[in-house]
Amino acid sequence: MWLLALFTGASLTRTERLHFLRYFIVIGCLEAVLSIGESLLKLDLVRDLITGSTSDATYLVRGNVVLGDWTNRAQGTLGHPIPFAAFIAIALLILLFSGAVESRAVKIPCGLLLATGIALSGARSAAAALAVGFAVYCLSLLISARGNVKADPRLRLAALATMALAAVGVFFFARAAVIGDFSLLHRGAVLDATKDLAGLPVLRFIFGSGYNAAPKLYEAGFLHADGLQVIDNAVVSELVVSGVVGVVLLCLLVAFGIRHSSHFGRALIATFVAFFFFFDLFSWHAIAFLFFAALGFGNGIGHSTPQAAPLTPKPQESRSVGNLAAADQPLTISQDD
Repeated sequence: MWLLALFTGASLTRTERLHFLRYFIVIGCLEAVLSIGESLLKLDLVRDLITGSTSDATYLVRGNVVLGDWTNRAQGTLGHPIPFAAFIAIALLILLFSGAVESRAVKIPCGLLLATGIALSGARSAAAALAVGFAVYCLSLLISARGNVKADPRLRLAALATMALAAVGVFFFARAAVIGDFSLLHRGAVLDATKDLAGLPVLRFIFGSGYNAAPKLYEAGFLHADGLQVIDNAVVSELVVSGVVGVVLLCLLVAFGIRHSSHFGRALIATFVAFFFFFDLFSWHAIAFLFFAALGFGNGIGHSTPQAAPLTPKPQESRSVGNLAAADQPLTISQDD
C-alpha cells in the first residue's frame, strides 16, 4: 500500500503535485473548521455525526493540555488529537513553504486557521514537530549558502531562528523531565524497551514478528511502557513488525528522500520523522499515506523527461514546445528549485 503511495507521489507531474498540495491545504482548513465546531462551539452535530463517528461509538472528551481546562482537545475526523494535530501541522508547512499558495491574502487567514486547529488539538507534539521542521528548513538554507550567510540578511535570520528553536527544544525536554511529564516518560519507556527486543529469537529480531505482534510481546515481557500497552513510536513499531531489516529500509528511504529534496521537502520529511517519536504514525493511514507521498515527491523516481523538440522548428514553435515541456515537469521538490 505504501509503496503505491511512494511511487504514485514520485510519478506525478508538477501541475498534478501543485493541485494535490492545494487540495490538501483545503482539507486541512476544513479539519480546522471542524475542530472549532467540536471544541470551541461544542456543536452536537459535529461531535455526534462527524468527529465523534470516528471514535469508539461515542465522542471522547479530553482536557486540552495546551489551552487549559476551558476547552477540550479537538480530534477532527481522525479520531485522536495527536494524529489530527499531525495532519494539520503538515497542511501548515505545505501552506508556508511549498509555493502552492502565493497570495498573502490567502496564506495569512489560512495559516491562522490551521494554527488555531493545532492549538485546539492540545498536542504539544505538533509544536515540537513544527519546530523541527522549521529548524531543518533553516539549516537547509544555511547549508546550501555554503558559508555566504553574512551576504544575505534572510540567512542570518535563519541562523538565529535555528538557534532559538534549538534552545526552545532543550527547554521543552528539560522541563518535561523535571516535572515528571507522564506523556514524555511513557515515550521514553517505549524507547527503553527496545533493548529487551534483542532477546527475541534471532530471525524474529532481524525480520520482525509480524503485524499486530505487539500485544503478545507485551504479555511475554519484551515490551514495557509503565503499564500503558501502546507503542507511541513509529520506529519501535517498525522494529516489532519488520525487525532490523524494516528499520534499516525505513532509514534509507528517509535519507534518500532528504538527500533529493528541496528546503521545503526536507522540512516536511523532518516533521514526519519528529512525529515518529510521539505516536505510531504507521497505524494512522491518512498520515502514513502523506509520509510516503512526501518521500515520493522528494526523490527522482518516475520523473517525466521533457519531450524532444523538432530538429528544425520554427522560432515560435520552439518557444511553445519548451513551455509545454516545462509545464509538464514534476514538482520534484528537489535541490534545483
